[in-house]
Amino acid sequence: MLMRLCVFFAGLGCVAFGVAVTTKALLGTTPIAAIPYSMSLILPSVSFGACVIVFNQLLIGAEWLLLRGKIRFWAIFLQAFLACIFGTCVDGSMFVLLGFDPHTYLSRLLWVAGGSLLIGVGAFLTIRANIAVLPYDAFVLALATATARDFGRLRMLCDVCMSAFALLLCWLVLNDLAGVREGTILASLLTSPVIRLLMRLGSRARAD
Repeated sequence: MLMRLCVFFAGLGCVAFGVAVTTKALLGTTPIAAIPYSMSLILPSVSFGACVIVFNQLLIGAEWLLLRGKIRFWAIFLQAFLACIFGTCVDGSMFVLLGFDPHTYLSRLLWVAGGSLLIGVGAFLTIRANIAVLPYDAFVLALATATARDFGRLRMLCDVCMSAFALLLCWLVLNDLAGVREGTILASLLTSPVIRLLMRLGSRARAD
C-alpha cells in the first residue's frame, strides 16, 4: 500500500507539473486543462488551480451520471478531495515556474512535448497505482465503461472536445485564442498515445 501511495502521488505530481510546463510554454495549454485555463483568463481574479478544482468537480458529477449511481460514495468523495489537491499542485507548479520563459518557438514546442510526456506518464501511474483515478481520467473511464469503447481512443476524443469547447469559450468571451493554440493540438496528439503505450507495456509485463 505504501508503494502504491508513492506511485499515485508521484503520478499526481507529474500530471500537475506537466500541465504547468505546457501552459508556461505560451502555446496554449494541454487539453485536460484547456477549459479551466480559459476560465482563469476570463476571470483573472481566480487562480488557474482554483478553476481546475471547479472543473474537476463538474467532471465528477458527469461521471456519477454516466455510471447511473453505481459508483460508491467514498470514491466520489476521494476524487473530490484529490481534485482539490491536484488544483493546489497546479498552482504550486505555476509558482515554481514563475521565472520560466522559453524564448524561441522551437524551445516552446519542445517544452510542450515534455509537459505532455509528463502528463501521460503521470496519468498512467495514477491508474496503475489502483488507489484512485483523477477526475478527468475517471470521467473517461466511466465513458469507456458506459459505451464499451477503448479508453485510449476515448481519451483522445475527449481531449479534442475539451479543446474545442475551450477554443469557443475564448473566442466568444475574450475574442482571443490564448488558451488553445498549436501547443494544445500537440499535447492532444502526444498524451493519449503515451498512456496507451504504457498501458500496453504494463499489461505485457503482467502477462510475463
